[in-house]
Amino acid sequence: MNKKNDFSTMVPVAKAIKSVLSSIGPLPAERVKLTDALGRILAEDIYADSDIPGLDNSAMDGYAVKAADLKGTSATKPKTLDVIEDLRAGYLAAKKLKTNQAIRIMTGAPLPPGADSVVMVEFTEKEYKNKVKIFIAAKHANNIRRRGEDIKKGELVISTGIVLTSAHIGILASVGKAELKVTRKPRVAILATGDEVIDVGEIGR
Repeated sequence: MNKKNDFSTMVPVAKAIKSVLSSIGPLPAERVKLTDALGRILAEDIYADSDIPGLDNSAMDGYAVKAADLKGTSATKPKTLDVIEDLRAGYLAAKKLKTNQAIRIMTGAPLPPGADSVVMVEFTEKEYKNKVKIFIAAKHANNIRRRGEDIKKGELVISTGIVLTSAHIGILASVGKAELKVTRKPRVAILATGDEVIDVGEIGR
């Protein structure tokens, strides 16, 4: 005779799930490199240690100028300025801008002292070696990204509990976070039971 199955000790599914979930707690945190943090869950609030950008800088390729020097300038009434320096991103100006002068500036380069506006290169024409003709009037703060415009020092950048995406990684890199705390990955094990389970290669009966 076949032995009958005894279901008297079986636990209802809802009760089993509740029992399992009640024994689960938050996983501890661990520190990882920023390059290994993609897809991980952030385990700390991230605050900015400094302003982003750190200095007023140019939002366009063009010429840093004094807006007052270009009052009344237009396509039919251009004005020529002396170019005293070329400024690339990542460098500070060596000279201070004076009246009727301009500094050739790249996107992201810090605004030179004395300048209060940037004219896009599309509205200019290079003349001789150290001259530029400008065909548009400039307004104060044109094409300038102000210090702290993106992120201010002390500002909460990303909150704990966020699943980190590539966009988050980029932000964290911009505020100088080389390492951060994330929730440890869970360890998963699979336990198979039952009379219907057989070893690989074994023939079922």
